[in-house]
Amino acid sequence: MPIKNPVTKESNLHQQVVDYLKYQYPKVLFRTDFAAGIKMTIGQAMKHKKIQKCKSWPDIFIAKPVGCFNGLFIELKTNQQQVYTKTGKFKTPHVKDQYFILEELYKQGYCACFAFGFDNAKDIVDDYLNYD
Repeated sequence: MPIKNPVTKESNLHQQVVDYLKYQYPKVLFRTDFAAGIKMTIGQAMKHKKIQKCKSWPDIFIAKPVGCFNGLFIELKTNQQQVYTKTGKFKTPHVKDQYFILEELYKQGYCACFAFGFDNAKDIVDDYLNYD
């Protein structure tokens, strides 16, 4: 079912992960940010921005408490994307904001992380949902 090739677009990766969740874990409730990676008109983009808490919210939320966690948040990145530069600084201000949102969610009792490519996202989901 899942495609193992590297994904070059985040929107394609997003679709693959959602398809995997639906197929492998049909009873698990999750929410995805549909607006991530899609083109919107200026009016749509302004409305979307206005109703969001912040622009750096993670891409996927799995609403299943496991172990000590209340749920799982995942920020998807393609295999080619990087969070840090070679000098150890955040690649962009947006990635820095994403990191700090994940960190805050973790402090509030959620498992929250970056996933790089489909295989990494799949492993994170499987490890989380199959935790004993």
